[in-house]
Amino acid sequence: MPGATRSIRAAVLGSPIRHSLSPALHRAAYAALGLTWWHYDAIECDEAALPGLLDRCGPDWAGLSLTMPLKRTVLPLLDRIDPLVTAVGGANTVLFAAEQRLGYNTDVPGMVRALAEHGVGAGAGPVLVLGAGATASAALAAMADLGERAVSVAVRDPSRAGDLLAAAGRLGVKVNLV
Repeated sequence: MPGATRSIRAAVLGSPIRHSLSPALHRAAYAALGLTWWHYDAIECDEAALPGLLDRCGPDWAGLSLTMPLKRTVLPLLDRIDPLVTAVGGANTVLFAAEQRLGYNTDVPGMVRALAEHGVGAGAGPVLVLGAGATASAALAAMADLGERAVSVAVRDPSRAGDLLAAAGRLGVKVNLV
């Protein structure tokens, strides 16, 4: 779209967000690709502010990256979700297309690729996932995709692991909370 007069926007949302490297990474990629009309920002957004922020994303918005604590909160606000989002119980990417909000999880394929490149897969040794948040659920899905069927998960508060355990059940992964 050389010579474009319309800007295209994207952002990473979360709370806290100022530490995120996503804007620097996206901006560097846009510059390398010559996408001078694309803009990527970090926006501080908590769970209560998410519905209003999504409602304000107009036709100049391509999509959003989501981090803590929004990956699960966004689910009822989406028009369509990828099956992987249902299995994991969280979306980290929202695309705006045809006036719809589409939810995806790119954490899982990214983890699978990174782990496989380093020889990690079923039988590579014991697996320990830290935490019970949405990214931990994505890690369970990645391990399941690599053939692992049992994973230990270190959590501070086992009473807050319900969403993770539900994801493990959908993914066919046995979890040992430690």
